[in-house]
Amino acid sequence: MKKQVRVAFWHTSFAPYRVPVFQRLAAYDDIDLTVYYGSKKDPHRAWRVEFGDRYSYSVLPHLTIPWYPHKFNYTLFHELLRKQYDVIIASENELGCQIAYLAARWTKKPFIVWSEQIDYDIIRDRREYTLRQCLKKILPYAGRQLHHLLFFPFYWGADYVKCHADVCIAAGKKTEEHLRRLGATGPIFRHGSTIDTERFQRQVQMQDVTELKNQFGIFNKTIILSVSYLQKRKGIQYLIEAFLQINRADAVLVIVGDGEYKQELQRLISEPRSDILFVGHDEETARYYAMADIFVMPSFSDPWGLTINEAMAAGLPVITTTNVGAQELIQGNGFLIPPRDSQVLKQALEQLLCNPDLRQEMGKRSLEIIKDYTIEHSAQVCRAAIHAVAR
Repeated sequence: MKKQVRVAFWHTSFAPYRVPVFQRLAAYDDIDLTVYYGSKKDPHRAWRVEFGDRYSYSVLPHLTIPWYPHKFNYTLFHELLRKQYDVIIASENELGCQIAYLAARWTKKPFIVWSEQIDYDIIRDRREYTLRQCLKKILPYAGRQLHHLLFFPFYWGADYVKCHADVCIAAGKKTEEHLRRLGATGPIFRHGSTIDTERFQRQVQMQDVTELKNQFGIFNKTIILSVSYLQKRKGIQYLIEAFLQINRADAVLVIVGDGEYKQELQRLISEPRSDILFVGHDEETARYYAMADIFVMPSFSDPWGLTINEAMAAGLPVITTTNVGAQELIQGNGFLIPPRDSQVLKQALEQLLCNPDLRQEMGKRSLEIIKDYTIEHSAQVCRAAIHAVAR
């Protein structure tokens, strides 16, 4: 039996999609994994908190710093020094990552950054730049500049850590490009951000699609689906705008999710419509994918977008933007479009709505591509990165 490598993994906060990776990594007989969560609950997420079993974890106490968005886990440094791990891994950008880096350097242990960030193309919507809108943006803009000035050491520290980590584990190609642009010179392992694909496909296959469509009153309709937390950056406003221009009686738009931008989205619809459904938050998303025909993620700022993995596991064609990390998954199974462009989105939707054979062909292609994005693969890449520095 190989000697076990004792690994500490600091993760920003609990995330259900990360648990299967931790469980699989802990199952290797040469890895002794302990996960430290920076907090139990992200205030912007509505998902259930179920830590699962088969891996060791601890939720660290934290303090909030006024006007700074990230947590301060004040016991993390002492915990890492006390346990003397062989390898330390930390999620990027937050203060906890910098504390973990300092602990690794203090104890002369290898340090790995787990990175998901990408660089975005800044594309403006000119309709937002009226005099009134510009005046409304002055104070928030000034606030952001002051914020960056006040917390410049933390932002600089986040970039410094990524450049000086012994190894980086990147979500995908766009994240690797971001790290290289910053100046990271060490090895970069791409794990391919993923869900538990096989489990999700089983959930989709168990659904009674006919009953579900009857339940929502959308039988004999082509269903366009979007699943996301409803923030402005998710771009659902452009999807609604595109859908309103299509005006097809045989299509329906189903929006699953909740968030602070929901009322703004509902205001875009001037009169009640039976073909645009706001479902709200629902943990059981498999049933929506099971009855959908097209999936759209129009985000103009997203480091990955695991709902694209879900849609592909359900065998759907996908429309997403060039500002989404998961764009590497679009390989003949959908359309990559510019962000904030409802006209191009409308054209892509019309192609799929008018061509059932194209939808079926792209859906099959989605199933082929997503086979390579598995929990096993992600855990193996992480394991390889650990052994690369443990030696």
